[in-house]
Amino acid sequence: MSSSDQQVEALEKSILERAKILADEHVHQGNLIRLRVLDNSREKIHLMEQKEVLSAKNNADREYRRLVQANEIQMQAELDKNRWGLVQSALDSLSHELEQLVANEEKYLPVFEKLLKHAVKSINKDKLQIKVNDSDYKRFVNQWDEIVSRSCADKKAILSKLTCNCLGGVVAFSEDGKIKVDNTFESLIERKQKQLQQVIVERLFPAVKSMKAKQDG
Repeated sequence: MSSSDQQVEALEKSILERAKILADEHVHQGNLIRLRVLDNSREKIHLMEQKEVLSAKNNADREYRRLVQANEIQMQAELDKNRWGLVQSALDSLSHELEQLVANEEKYLPVFEKLLKHAVKSINKDKLQIKVNDSDYKRFVNQWDEIVSRSCADKKAILSKLTCNCLGGVVAFSEDGKIKVDNTFESLIERKQKQLQQVIVERLFPAVKSMKAKQDG
């Protein structure tokens, strides 16, 4: 694995680690939601149990079980809805932190150069077009030659006037446009989307992992 591959992999790992921390910050909120749903469920079941006692003479056992099952399904649906709401909230927090990183040029520039280096090294061509977002274009256009000399001096990486819609990072193209490497933040998150969601869910709802293990077993 090349050094540029290792650098981008390290960045992806740092995004995953930050997602874990953000998820931990949402744990309290997730537990409150879970307890509220469970309390509501217990109250409904208690009321149904009272009704069952009153209607025992009418042989309502089958109906009672149906109602309990329906309540459990409803409870699980509500938990799922709130769980994925919290997952999205954690992902939104991650995006916000990346926005803050981009706003800090001193911290962002080394990350930007790593993404540029990896994208350029991934394309076996000497001349490349590089797209960045509008803000980065304005910020880096006057120092582009210096950035290229530090990141990929052996390639001719031309900063395109055509910008792309992204939080940060780069998209590299071969001169003929047939080869593309997307190293934007959105692409990094997308590549790790399932892993990010799994990490956040397991952090927010530890019981989910153990329940799944029991089901799989």
